[in-house]
Amino acid sequence: MSEYLFDGDKTPNQDSGEEVKKDFKGLLGSVRRFLSDLLEIRTNTDAAATKESIIADIPFKGHTSWILICSIFIASIGLNANSTAVVIGAMLISPLMGPILGMGLSLAINDIDTLRRSLKNFTVMVVLSVVTAFLFFYLFPLRDESSELLARTKPDIRDVLIAFCGGLALVIARAKKGTIASVIFGVAIATALMPPLCTVGFGLAIGKPWYAAGAMYLFTINTIFIGLATFLVIKFLRFPMVRYANSQRRRFIARVASITGILVMIPAGFTFYQVFQESLFKKQAQEFLRETIEVYQFNSSGRYVDNLTKLEYVQDGTPLIELVCMGDELIPENIINTWRVQKNEYSRLKDAEFRILQGGKDDSEEKFNYVSELYEKNKAELLNKDEQIRLLEEELASLTKNAGKQIPFNNISAETKANYTNIEGLGFSYQIQTDFKKQDTVPVFEVKWKDGIRQNQKEADVKKMTAWLKLRLQDSTLVVKEVE
Repeated sequence: MSEYLFDGDKTPNQDSGEEVKKDFKGLLGSVRRFLSDLLEIRTNTDAAATKESIIADIPFKGHTSWILICSIFIASIGLNANSTAVVIGAMLISPLMGPILGMGLSLAINDIDTLRRSLKNFTVMVVLSVVTAFLFFYLFPLRDESSELLARTKPDIRDVLIAFCGGLALVIARAKKGTIASVIFGVAIATALMPPLCTVGFGLAIGKPWYAAGAMYLFTINTIFIGLATFLVIKFLRFPMVRYANSQRRRFIARVASITGILVMIPAGFTFYQVFQESLFKKQAQEFLRETIEVYQFNSSGRYVDNLTKLEYVQDGTPLIELVCMGDELIPENIINTWRVQKNEYSRLKDAEFRILQGGKDDSEEKFNYVSELYEKNKAELLNKDEQIRLLEEELASLTKNAGKQIPFNNISAETKANYTNIEGLGFSYQIQTDFKKQDTVPVFEVKWKDGIRQNQKEADVKKMTAWLKLRLQDSTLVVKEVE
């Protein structure tokens, strides 16, 4: 039997329990100190310099106005050309953030005069940007609806999160002693204030106001939540307040800003919900297709054209799954009915309409024409990556083959001049010839002789030169001609 030594009334379990508590408290204290050192930003904040720099960026006049106009033009060209790199470059030089930060700062520190100036310059900024973009797209002959433009017409909750988090990062970087410039550039790209304004001008220029409305809504979301993030960070950092006799007005404006932000989030959240539901529908639809049409084996000339598959989600209507098959072979009706039963096993596909368009000799002319029209409309998309690689490899092989046929003309002309003193000029070209059965490309040399050379001498030299060039270039098809 083991023996224990007791110290007073304490047992060994009590001693060990107290030691564990002390160690745990020490661990919590260490973690708290570590997190405090890691996340503390107030001690390294320069409130006066931050306020001064934000206020200095508010005015839009002179150089700043021209920089904005140039950046809007660059962004519009980038959106028109569907070039992400150009759009990013335009956002880096854009001065759009100034008035927005000014509004958030003025609301946080009760500076009504700065708020008025911020609102005034913000209005000037928006009008100048939209007018510049409108003039560009109205006067520029190429006005394609690129994916970069269309991406700025449908805001959702993700845009709210990007704008809010970007605003937080921007104000925290501006408040730090020794501003982090890379953060400012990154926020300018992430929040993307300029492309929506360009899209507003684009929508107005092409007569599609719903594009302009969606883009302006996206810009409004970005603006409000960058301003709201600025307001919250300035409050958290406890910037000194500007004192006024009537402080009730400041509180009223702050409440209005908060309510506006919430009201903007409601439709954005609804849009996000719709996008999320659509993604779930398409995920199940693609899984359904993988288990049905994609594993179906056609016996002869039938083909499933997956690039023409239409998955259409409708919030309050009937969703659609439409497949396109081409060729003479038709999918039997019993197979299609089996697929319909399989479709109903998916929770989000039960109410969807399932339609298969098949083109062939036995089909009606109208249906076949419809399939052909769809194919022609989308044939550019049929070049998937593998097909593009194949085409590039064929092009490379063709270039390599032609490169092998290239004539070292400079060397040939120098050797010809040294060997044939009667030549005055030498030309070379490829000539395309056909006998209506096949087509060939023939290398042709054209020789111009000096005056006074006898005809029999010319013919002898041409014969000799032809034999030499065929041996020199290892090409038995080349021809030497005499020109006057």
